[in-house]
Amino acid sequence: MAEDVNDAKPDAALREKALGAFGAHVKERGARPESIAQFCRDGEIPESAGQTAFPTLDALESAFWSELVERVADAIAAGAEWPTFTARQQLLTFLFTFFEEALPYRAFLDSRFGESGALGRPEWLESFEARYEDFVAGVIAQGEAGGEIADRGCFARLYPVSFYQLFRATIDFHRKDESAKFERTDAYIEKTVNLAFELLRPNAFHAALDLLRFILPARGQA
Repeated sequence: MAEDVNDAKPDAALREKALGAFGAHVKERGARPESIAQFCRDGEIPESAGQTAFPTLDALESAFWSELVERVADAIAAGAEWPTFTARQQLLTFLFTFFEEALPYRAFLDSRFGESGALGRPEWLESFEARYEDFVAGVIAQGEAGGEIADRGCFARLYPVSFYQLFRATIDFHRKDESAKFERTDAYIEKTVNLAFELLRPNAFHAALDLLRFILPARGQA
């Protein structure tokens, strides 16, 4: 058993080094490497080991985005106040924190998510989507237990997908946000999350009207 654990350590270390090197690359250049071979050379990673860990650029990029979601989820869950948060507060905290953590990679985020479109599902986003929906599943479970989210039987299976689409819409909004300190993104997050939770129980009209009042004037000024 000890041999198995020791054998796994280099793989974990290699993965961490590769993801760190990828993050540094996209932070500096706003684009992913041209090839795994080039990436390994630039990151001083043995090419055979790097290609074993990440056979394709899509696999490497997929790991980068899903690791970002996981890092944010783990960090906020470790906070002392996390167990006292409502489901709505948990989702708001995740989204605010995610965009803070993603800020160093904004040019890359803008490029890659812009290419895929708000509804696109490229291969490099599959793990990102799955990891986020895992996180949201926990938020939903808490919301149902606390009465924030109504139990609507089989329709509840659509909740994680719906929250993921909200996440993608928020990323798209953030990409186009030119406000100081991305204040409009913060407002968009708060208003859309509030609306989402209102839609999961009765009396959604007032939250929907508030969001419309926020969006329509901005479109009129464009």
